[in-house]
Amino acid sequence: PDLPPPPFVMEALSRYASDPKAYGYTLKGRREFHEAVAFYYQTAHHVTLHPETEIMYAIGSQDGLVHENIRRKPTAL
Repeated sequence: PDLPPPPFVMEALSRYASDPKAYGYTLKGRREFHEAVAFYYQTAHHVTLHPETEIMYAIGSQDGLVHENIRRKPTAL
């Protein structure tokens, strides 16, 4: 792109990047994320998903498979 983002986007990114809590990872994801995914599927596809039991945050497919196997059998590793 040959144009910079709008000033409000640059300001928001700057604020977020300055927050130490913005760095790090969580294995479970954030509740807000799970609720947003459930809301999206309900409104876009008329599919009801439970945010805590039917939505999983994963970096990729292999990560998702490992997490699901561990969830089903915690002693798998």
